[in-house]
Amino acid sequence: VRELLAELGGASADSAGPAASLQVEVQLAPALAQRVAPGSTVFVLARPAGGEQRAPLAVVRRTVDELPLAVTLDESMAMVSGMSLREFPDVVVEARVSLSGAAASQAGDLIGLSAPVRVGDAQRVSIVIDRVVE
Repeated sequence: VRELLAELGGASADSAGPAASLQVEVQLAPALAQRVAPGSTVFVLARPAGGEQRAPLAVVRRTVDELPLAVTLDESMAMVSGMSLREFPDVVVEARVSLSGAAASQAGDLIGLSAPVRVGDAQRVSIVIDRVVE
């Protein structure tokens, strides 16, 4: 949208301020490694802290073969118009191995969660996928 505005002579990409983003590192707990098949889907996503909204604010899809991995979640990855990382200063980051490949969490998936983090903090968010979804 910002690029379109810039092309049309409106606001520039820089006029909206710095883009909100999170640097995330994800690894799989060794105790769960035998539960995943090569090529299984890994979702890394941010949701608003506090549970007031369940829709992800940003999502990256990778494979278990890429673990451990480092990704950046930013506003360009918004799932719902008007709901981006910029709108929610505190988020919880989730990393999940989807054994079925489905986006929705299912029993048997493997998951790791961060504590609430402030969007834009310079520190990396480290997540270990260390639990099984019941």
